[in-house]
Amino acid sequence: MTCTSDPLRYINDKKENRNINLLEFLDSREDFHGKVAAFTSWDVFPYILNQKRNSLPVNSGYEQIDDPNLNGTENKINAVQSLITSRGATRQDRLTFIAAKEYAEKNHPRVLYLALGETDEYAHHRRYDRYLEKAADMDRMIAELWHWTQTTDGYRNNTLFLITTDHGRGSSFTNWSNHGLFTPGSSQTWMACLGPGIDSLGELKTRKQYYSKQMITTFSGMLGVEFKANNKSIAEVAHNR
Repeated sequence: MTCTSDPLRYINDKKENRNINLLEFLDSREDFHGKVAAFTSWDVFPYILNQKRNSLPVNSGYEQIDDPNLNGTENKINAVQSLITSRGATRQDRLTFIAAKEYAEKNHPRVLYLALGETDEYAHHRRYDRYLEKAADMDRMIAELWHWTQTTDGYRNNTLFLITTDHGRGSSFTNWSNHGLFTPGSSQTWMACLGPGIDSLGELKTRKQYYSKQMITTFSGMLGVEFKANNKSIAEVAHNR
């Protein structure tokens, strides 16, 4: 299995991804099967992850939670979503987060992929105030999820968080709301990692360049899984694992 960038995947259209992704690769293994799930705000992720090709549980956009044993919280989420009439391509992040956390509490997955998207939505609308508001909300949700893992048997001191974004934004006042091949500055992203075996290095000040594609190598290495890739792990994150 190799990990490279696909030059054909540069448009946000709903077409099945021809490439094998790490989540379905993990789910195909006996030790991870049924223990991998994805919850995303943007409704294109079922195509990115090619849900039709695999058995991954993927809940995206305003999709109803499909479970024969829905609990009270999940029923409420479905009810709230059914009442929202002005649905866009991106679900409200808090709904995505609650659904993901509820799934984790019920099913105890080994790998949970959570993709939030309201910051990107408000940035495209040039609402910098709401952009900052949603970024702060995201911080609170990450803190809430971390608190849950650290107070839950099986996850306590046994859980890694790898946090990043798929793109940056333009670096000037005129283009900050955009991103893409012709938007200078939007190729710059960030990442954070915390958990057992990760040194508390704070914000790194060394002059180095890493790439998003290295995340897969780093993450699979953390799990002790060989997902062959044409790139190296991120040393500051992976060296103690």
